[in-house]
Amino acid sequence: MTQDVWLPIAPEEIEGLPQGPRYLFWDGGDDGEQEFPGDPADCAFYVVPYMRASAVGLRPMARMSTVRVVQTLSAGVDHLNPGLRHLPRASGSATRAGSTRPARPN
Repeated sequence: MTQDVWLPIAPEEIEGLPQGPRYLFWDGGDDGEQEFPGDPADCAFYVVPYMRASAVGLRPMARMSTVRVVQTLSAGVDHLNPGLRHLPRASGSATRAGSTRPARPN
């Protein structure tokens, strides 16, 4: 199993990414229908596309069966609530400010 990290910014544009995971670019595209860069089931860390309709960020979440972290670049996570029910129990969500909360109650 790979440890994919889905980023809404091209990985080559981000300095200092640690070695190890496979970094994949996905921002949903202009129409929100951009092809997934890999299998969502292999995604361990998902950074939700910024400044897109909430449906864009939610689209891959139903298939992210091994995701460990979902991070937003916005201050809130309410727009992700419909997708959180699909995530494994151990998953968490984080905001840009660094606060975290469980995605699902234990």
